[in-house]
Amino acid sequence: MTERTVGRWVDGSSPVPDGVRIEIEEIEAHPARCVGEYVAALMDLPDPGIYTYRRDADLWAARQGMEPYPASWHRAIVARVAQEVPALTIEYAPD
Repeated sequence: MTERTVGRWVDGSSPVPDGVRIEIEEIEAHPARCVGEYVAALMDLPDPGIYTYRRDADLWAARQGMEPYPASWHRAIVARVAQEVPALTIEYAPD
């Protein structure tokens, strides 16, 4: 796909193919699901805490299935979780 094609999708002059639309919807939904799962697991804990990661390899080693997401993505998810969970403690995972 070219930049011109994407421009046509954005301006509405060409329809977004169903396969592309579905992929985009999944890309948008995945972070919200992750935030929701973390919030559900942490909300009722007396001292909620979560680890995040400095390096991609550390994230991938600790959390199976997180490839190809980078550690920066995980930190962004954790930041969104912090908006939902009062008194959340965030630490980098120990080496």
